[in-house]
Amino acid sequence: MRRIRILQIIAGLDIGRTFGGAERIGIELACHLDYSEFEPTVCSFWQMGSRAESRWAQLLDEHRVPMFYATHRDEQRDSADYFKGVRRIIRWCAQNKVDIIHAHHEGGALAGGIAKLRGGASAVVRTAHTPLELEWGRGWKGFALRASFSHLVFPLLLDAELAVSREYCAKLQRRIVARLAGKRPRLVYSAIPRNSAPTSPDSVRIARRPPVIGSIGRLTHQKGHRYLIDAMPQVLAVEPEAQLWLIGEGELRAALQQQARARGVESQVCFLGLRDDIPDLLNRMNVFVLPSVWEGIPVVLLESIAAGVPVIASDLPGNRELIEHCRSGWLTPPGDTASLSASIIEALQNPQRAAAYAREAQKILPQFSIAAMVERHQTLYRSLIQV
Repeated sequence: MRRIRILQIIAGLDIGRTFGGAERIGIELACHLDYSEFEPTVCSFWQMGSRAESRWAQLLDEHRVPMFYATHRDEQRDSADYFKGVRRIIRWCAQNKVDIIHAHHEGGALAGGIAKLRGGASAVVRTAHTPLELEWGRGWKGFALRASFSHLVFPLLLDAELAVSREYCAKLQRRIVARLAGKRPRLVYSAIPRNSAPTSPDSVRIARRPPVIGSIGRLTHQKGHRYLIDAMPQVLAVEPEAQLWLIGEGELRAALQQQARARGVESQVCFLGLRDDIPDLLNRMNVFVLPSVWEGIPVVLLESIAAGVPVIASDLPGNRELIEHCRSGWLTPPGDTASLSASIIEALQNPQRAAAYAREAQKILPQFSIAAMVERHQTLYRSLIQV
């Protein structure tokens, strides 16, 4: 019996600088499908030519998952580049008799839908990793694309839509066309990465000096690092030896470095860039902070919970599905520097309480396992082919 051929379309492999959790999930899914039943291929829509890109391509090669790039991306990219990538995907699907296209970003979902209309696939699925109101970006162009594709075309053209959080699922369900078409999105949680084995929280480890406050994520507006840097003067007034580690890259690095200098905390804020030793870095943190302005289900928050690190995160719907305030971590209003600094100080000065929160947080981990995520997707894929 022929295996079911699945094309996973992700935005790109430059993870940690240009792309993030959505792309990691697409790769993890491709690497952990049951190869006796499924035959996955990964399409990285945008090729960046970075070191991170090479590392993730090597991982796919180690798992014997074929991959290809749809088009190159540079600073002057335009719609012509995008449609060049769409044509590449259409040709590839026609040549390889794809059964299911699964896209992890809006542009990939549209490309998959066009490929299906051209006879290049039996079914198309997309996972919404971004809030509906932010799909396709901001401004009038983003608004027009959301109205045309996210609200109208996708509910009619796609065979299934998945969401990574309950809030995202509810927003997809409220679309008028989706309701009229009887299309119900499905909730499928993201998973803890394969190298994040749970570590029991330890109050002695959490109390180590000097205290380390860590944050992992792309240096972009979404991740809210500017609020964390603004909170550091208040933290240092109480914990003068504390260090802030910012792990990741992005377009805001220079601006954040300038902000640290302006706040007088430059010597205490360490920009560590992209790192391959995330488990070791997490093990050295007293507390992990995610001050984002929006999130789905943050993979990095799951990694931190699995590592036994107490967590502080913005009070956002996706984060609330992982953390209960003052029970399994701390939730602070997005952009509220005073609340953020107060929570960091509380975590650093109360290591036993922080360790107890971290132990409580780990109770959610079974429902976010790779095995659970993969089985939900495999069940969906089987149902689409049977139909």
